[in-house]
Amino acid sequence: EISACLVGSEMCIRDSITVAEESGQIKAIDRWVVEEVFKTMSRSNNDNMRYYAINVSVLTLSSSDFIDNIKQFQLQYGVSPQRIVFEITEYIIINQYQEISANLDELKQLGYKISLDDFGTGYSSLSNLANLSVDYLKFDKSFIQSISSPKNKSLMLGTISLVDILGINMIIEGVETAEQLNWLEEIGLSLIHI
Repeated sequence: EISACLVGSEMCIRDSITVAEESGQIKAIDRWVVEEVFKTMSRSNNDNMRYYAINVSVLTLSSSDFIDNIKQFQLQYGVSPQRIVFEITEYIIINQYQEISANLDELKQLGYKISLDDFGTGYSSLSNLANLSVDYLKFDKSFIQSISSPKNKSLMLGTISLVDILGINMIIEGVETAEQLNWLEEIGLSLIHI
């Protein structure tokens, strides 16, 4: 059933991840994924133009051997930590921050970057942003897709201003129309197309 889902919809893939989390296999999968990223980076001769983002589960992030594995891979493959971003979903970082905060702090001390993913999907707490040690905030595509409404446009502009004041870099997902792109340029965002 799981293998059939892997070629199917995103929902099936998420179901597979849920099964892996519930069975305890997710830590082994995360470890494999992280090592594969390090291997790929070492084969690319540390190409300074390429950055890698890695999503890991809360079970992995809170495990006692996570940082040891990262240090081992870094030593073994000789990669630059500045080119790796660990992406943490907004839900995890808001609701389980205590369990993962020590490992996140250590990742940052080692030179890795942290990105808060799915910002604005229903768990947002703007008061938490000042206390979170993140380098990037990824706005969910629902933010940019709702700018046709003046109220939503004002909400997004205010949130962007706040995030900018906090010194957090922004990634805005889902820019699909000329109107959206023009508006972001009008409000002064420096855009990097990826």
